[in-house]
Amino acid sequence: ANGRVIRASRDIHNLVGMMRVGQKVQLEIVRQGRIGRISATIRQKEVVSVDGSEFSYRLAGARIAEIIETDIRQGEVAFLQIVEVELNSPAWGAGLREGDVIHSINKRRVTTFEQAFAAAQSSRSLLLNIERGEQAMYLLLK
Repeated sequence: ANGRVIRASRDIHNLVGMMRVGQKVQLEIVRQGRIGRISATIRQKEVVSVDGSEFSYRLAGARIAEIIETDIRQGEVAFLQIVEVELNSPAWGAGLREGDVIHSINKRRVTTFEQAFAAAQSSRSLLLNIERGEQAMYLLLK
């Protein structure tokens, strides 16, 4: 890949992980004595997000995205993340901030929009278990 010998999958993972959006990678693959060439361009990951008001008026002003990442050790990991919070919105006032990861709503694990919607509809208040940086915390939204 780009002139480097790849001996294990982690080598390509590390190489691509250090590349910037827009950079190209050239791969030369040898299979059964045949050489194949592949070219790829690193692209920005597309993220679909919705306004938190889709789940509860208490989350209005927060853009929430479904994120799916691949981890070498854990495989595919899915979670919900706050990707934007409007100042002075209900979500801002409740303490939500950009980058927060939502692990559960009302003690129900959530990794998809559907799970979040179902968990938020079950009560008048919301108990969010979030991760912010290295900290985990609960936020109670009444």
